[in-house]
Amino acid sequence: MIFSVKGSRTMKSRSGGFTLAETVIAVLVGGAVLVGAGQLMKPAGTSGSGGQQRQVLDSATSGLAGLVSATAHLPEAEDGWLPSSLGGNGRVRYFVAPAFTRSAEVRYNPHGLVPAEPETQGLDFCLHLAQARPDELLEMGSGSDMVRVVAMLEYSSSSPLANSPSEVALPGSALARAREAEGRYSRGIAPAEIFTALSCPDRLARMAAATNYLWAAEDILELAKANAEHMRVGKKVFDAQMDEAWLGYVQMYAGAALLAMDFANMALSHGGLKPYVDEVFYLVNVGLYGAAIGLTAVEIIAYEERKSKWPAAQQAVQAAVVDGEAKQVTAEKTVEDARAEVAYYAKLGLTP
Repeated sequence: MIFSVKGSRTMKSRSGGFTLAETVIAVLVGGAVLVGAGQLMKPAGTSGSGGQQRQVLDSATSGLAGLVSATAHLPEAEDGWLPSSLGGNGRVRYFVAPAFTRSAEVRYNPHGLVPAEPETQGLDFCLHLAQARPDELLEMGSGSDMVRVVAMLEYSSSSPLANSPSEVALPGSALARAREAEGRYSRGIAPAEIFTALSCPDRLARMAAATNYLWAAEDILELAKANAEHMRVGKKVFDAQMDEAWLGYVQMYAGAALLAMDFANMALSHGGLKPYVDEVFYLVNVGLYGAAIGLTAVEIIAYEERKSKWPAAQQAVQAAVVDGEAKQVTAEKTVEDARAEVAYYAKLGLTP
């Protein structure tokens, strides 16, 4: 089962039935509640009667936690016994839930941002502990005193030991007290005990924070890319408008020149006629040409004023493009750093 809480960008908060916040809160609250249950399975102290047996069980429990930290799973029993390398000289009875002796079936991958490599087995194991199903765990005790554990330990230097999980007494029960009087001690290891011993709450919360930061950085990068592209498109539009403005500027001066030449030609042609013919018509044409030349002059003055502002506008547009591209580069570097942080925590796994 792949565990991911990344959905589409329009449905960030929900994927696979759980939000990231819900998962982290459930992990922390569930861990806190189960720690209390886990503590009930630890006999108080190691002094007095049974001190040596309890020390053996404490050593075995510590050995299991250390092995899980290195391998991200519990060891299998060796013909019903705890591996001798973990304490007890091979004389500690050991029953373990099979689901926790192999790589976790869940995959810790908030937002779908955790890289496939390096593996995240340690975080997967933490998530597996937090989401352990009842049918994956061993039952210790019976009735209202029954609790579910990932492993059971039993030790005695002389008395016979259990041959099945159902024969192991729940610490604190009347049966356990009777057996302790015979020098036979048991220990149940709840999911919360290992969860806490491995600092899973801190590790999962740390990775969740890192992936949240990466997710936010990727969103900012998308915005930066869109903004940079918007600035580049805006510059293209502005350049096209400037080309049209320059063309209009040239056409305006060309039109003014043609108008002046036409007026001069009319005046010279009329000057050779004596006596003057159609004097009124000529004067009307002079007036019309004069008005046209005057309007053209006004347009030229207005155009020249606008033209004086073109360099500043071009600089502003270019500066916006440069700024947009710089922000995109910064956002890309932020995403790169955030991905490196996520990869680091993924690789770190259960390393102390």
